Parts: sequence; structure tokens; C-alpha cells
Amino acid sequence: MSQESNGRLQLTHLQGGMEFSHYRLLDPIGAGSMGIVFRAEDTQLKRPVAMKFLPEQYLNDEACKKRFLEEAQAAAVFDHPHIVTVHEASEFGGRPFIAMQYLTGGSLADVIKTQQLPLAEAVNIAAQVTSGLECAHGKGLVHRDVKPSNILLDSNGRIKLVDFGLATVKGTEVSTESGSVGGTPSYMSPEQSRGEAVDSRSDLFSVGVLLYELITGRRPFDRASVLATVQAVVNSEPDPLERYRAEVPDDLQRIVTKLLQKNPETRYQHAGDLLVDLRSIRAILSGQEPSSNSRALTHDRSIAVLPFVNLSTDRDQDYFCEGVAEEIINSLAQIRGLRVVARSSSFVFRDRRTDVRDIGGRLNVGTVLEGSVRKAGESLRITVQLIEVATGYHLWSERYDRAVEDIFAIQDEIAANVTRAMQLYMSDAERTAVSRMPTSNVRAYDYYLQGRQYFHRRRKKSMYFAIDLFKRAIELDSDFALAWATLADCCSALIHYYSETSMELRNTSDSASLRALELAPQSSEAHASRGFALSTMGDYAAARQEFETALAIDPNQWEARYYYGRVLNMPVRCQSTLRLVSLGLSRTKR
Repeated sequence: MSQESNGRLQLTHLQGGMEFSHYRLLDPIGAGSMGIVFRAEDTQLKRPVAMKFLPEQYLNDEACKKRFLEEAQAAAVFDHPHIVTVHEASEFGGRPFIAMQYLTGGSLADVIKTQQLPLAEAVNIAAQVTSGLECAHGKGLVHRDVKPSNILLDSNGRIKLVDFGLATVKGTEVSTESGSVGGTPSYMSPEQSRGEAVDSRSDLFSVGVLLYELITGRRPFDRASVLATVQAVVNSEPDPLERYRAEVPDDLQRIVTKLLQKNPETRYQHAGDLLVDLRSIRAILSGQEPSSNSRALTHDRSIAVLPFVNLSTDRDQDYFCEGVAEEIINSLAQIRGLRVVARSSSFVFRDRRTDVRDIGGRLNVGTVLEGSVRKAGESLRITVQLIEVATGYHLWSERYDRAVEDIFAIQDEIAANVTRAMQLYMSDAERTAVSRMPTSNVRAYDYYLQGRQYFHRRRKKSMYFAIDLFKRAIELDSDFALAWATLADCCSALIHYYSETSMELRNTSDSASLRALELAPQSSEAHASRGFALSTMGDYAAARQEFETALAIDPNQWEARYYYGRVLNMPVRCQSTLRLVSLGLSRTKR
């Protein structure tokens, strides 16, 4: 080892055989942007140790060196089975170092490269990491670089977290070799990627990335470049776990989804809460019963969307408020695993004087979405709150001040934010369905919403008003599939409920439902509309097929379920008679 003229040791070129204090370096075992690690021997206690040295580029930065030692000293106070034991944190010859427990089992990164872990083992590893983080967070220390290479195994295969604080030697100012902010891009939280202040919830996001990788063998946000990876962390949703492991249970997907929330407020807030869920799912995957103090994983993923309150000076805007709420119901109904109360049930509380918690109890849901709309000319203010029924507390709330023409984007954002707040996963197909715009013409959409209000009144006169409004919507946008479908439904309802015999109604029911299907062949509403039209014509076999197709696309479609049930309950002989009557009537009218 060389020595400077002032007597301070210079460790710029570390190598095996060097001795200082009571340590002898043996050979390098790891290196990274934040230091080099040597296997060494403690010559006094006659034991192997791992020694990490501050990189030479920081040797002249006193604040950096101070922070290095402070963080290492903080880690040294841990006495936890899943955190590596720190024997000493000091400096010698101006070079800070940390002497710690030497582990012989290698790193978790090596394990991931060589094998796919059973689900129970993957969850067990994540639970051990979380247990170590719970201890660290309790002492006010955030790791900021949770990743497989910073997770080592002892000779018994037990997990040990290493490198506490080393990724934040200068807070969020120290850049890694990749040019990202203090951490490893693939594992960083969105807020860490943006260079913002981070807290313990950032570590939990990293645990989510780690657990995803342990289950699937791939990182959820990896892209071709560092920049693309960071952008994916901030903006993109990961593929569902079941795409790579078909046997992944929904509760495990829910845990990962909650961990990988972009907004820290909607993630797990504490490592202890995560640990309870991980231990519960681990027990289930291992074929054991969860312990008595484990919280159940069968979270109630159900919601009722109440009609939005009209705060506009124009009291005739009720149709718009109800229409916005109904469209959100339709969007949320596209999401698998979310039980959404039908409009007919939730809108009973239109003029409510009942507490939201009582409404939730009567509708048997875990959450309620309520809101208000203030519309003035082309300006729009929509305020929404998602409320947990059990506690009455807000899970999420937001206010949107936009132009009326932004109504589709607002509805899309509300549905997306509700799913995030409830830690629900949306597949690409579900996300596309939720964000699909029914029309690009806002005026046509306005006529459509007015028509829906009259349609839902189910009175004969209001049905005819609705028909006129749907026709106006179609005049403005002839490709508006939902307007065609609901126009057909109006005509079918007049025939079905009021025994209207007008050939114009029958022809419109037939042609409008066919046009809706032509425009949107994958629309549940279009198939249900066609089924309703066919049932009024007496073609019950074809109607059943259309209803079955509608329900295959969207099992939550209330109209399809209702009319399908009516068709199934129709006696075969009666069906045949009505079919003949319908055909005879058609021929007579011609």
C-alpha cells in the first residue's frame, strides 16, 4: 500500500494483500457506482468480513464522506435477522469504509438468473425484505436502492439487506453511472425517478418491482434504454402477472398492483401493512391457514356510483349530471374483479337524504363514488369523492375545471383514478374499453345524454321524446353507435311495454340495432340492443344468441341480463306463437 507524504494512506488503487487497522484485504467481490467491496479478514477476531469503500471520486467531498459515515453508523445499530450486520463504520487515511458481515450465499440477482421460484418462495423472499425495511423505516432510514444485487443470502438461504444509505450519499443529488437520480432506474419509484424527495413508500414501490421480477423473471418497466425505462416507470402500467404465470392468484396480483401505484398516497403506506398481506398470501400459497392476526385478503372490490348533484344555475342540467355518472358506471363495469352496482339500483338515491355509509350498506358495496357538476356555458367543474363505506373516509377526491368538450377525458380520468385508489389492475383491453370515446361530437353527446334521461323514465311520452333526441344525435354523428343502440331500445321498449304496433317503430328497432352492430361489433350494448329488437320480432332463438354474446363481452350488462332472463322464461310454445303473430302483423302492415 502506498503512503502520501502527509502520512495519510491512499487507497485509490485497492488490491488484495493490503493491510490497515486490523483488516487484511483478500480479493474484490463486487463493484458499483457507489463503491467497491472486498472480501477481507478481521485479523483480531479471526473472521471473514466484507468491506466496502467510498468511491475515490467522492474522497475530496467532505459532506459526502460525512453522510457516508452517518448512514453507515445508522445501519450499524440494526439487530435484525434480515439486515446485514455492520461491524464497524469508520475511515482510515481519509478513506471511509464499512466492515460488515460476510455472506457466502451470493446475491438474489444470481438466484433470479438461474431459476424460476415457486410463488410461495417468491412471496417469502419479499416478506423477508419487507421485514428488514420495516425495521429500517422505524428508525427513520430509507434504503432507496432495493434491488436483487443488494439482497444477499447467508449459508442457510436467509435474506439479508445490504447497502443502507449508500445510494443516497448526497441525498438525491448523487447520480449513478446511468445518469439517473440516486438509485437503479428499473427499481426506482416514479418520484425518485423525477428527482423528488422520497420516503419509505418509495422503498415499497421497489419491493413491488422486486416481487414482480421474482414471480415473472422479468422487470416490469425495463425498456431498451435508461431514458425509456425511466419514462415507463413514471407513465406505464406493467403487464398482468398472469401473462407470465397463469397460476398467480388475484390476491397476489392485488398486492403487486398496490405496490406499483404511481402515486405514493395510493400505495401501501407502511411496510408493516404490506408484511401482514405477504404473510397471509404466503400461508395460503403454502397450503396453510393464515394466522389469527393476519388480515383477510378478500377485500371487497365493489362500488356504487351515485347520480351526480347538479350545482348549475340551470336546473335543466340534471340530465347531464346523471349522464356523466352513468357513463362512469359503464366504464367501471368493464373492469374484471370490480362489482359495480347497476344504474337502476344506485340512482334510487337520486334525491338522497341518506348518509353515504347507509347507502353503501343498503347496496352491499365497499365503496361509493359521489360527485357534483357545475356547468356554465362551455365551462365545467366536476368534483368527485370516493368514500370507503366502512369508515366514511375519503379514499380519493379530485376537482376538474375544464371545458365541456373535455367531458370524455374527465370521465376517463375519473374511472382510472377510482381503479388506482381501489388498487385494481386494468388490462390493456380494459383500459382501452374504459377510455373509448362514444363520439367526437360533444353536441351529439349532449343530445344523447338528454335522450338517456327520458329513456330511463320508461313512460310512453318520454320514450318518444328520447327517440327524437337520439335522432338528433345521429344527425350530428351518423357513426355514434350508442345513439343507434339506444334509439333501437326506445322503439323496442315501446313495442314491448306499450304494445305499440307502428311499423315505423318496428323498422327503426330493426335497422337501428343492425346499424349499431355494424358500427361496434364488439359492443355489449349493441348486441343487447339487437337481442331486444329480435325478441320484439318473436325471433327468440336469435335474441338468445345476441344476449349471450353481449354477456360474454360484458357480464355486468344489466339490460342484457334482464332481457335474456325474460327470453329464457318464455315458454317455447308461446315463443312460436308470438313469432307467427309478429310475422303476420308485419305482412298485414305491408
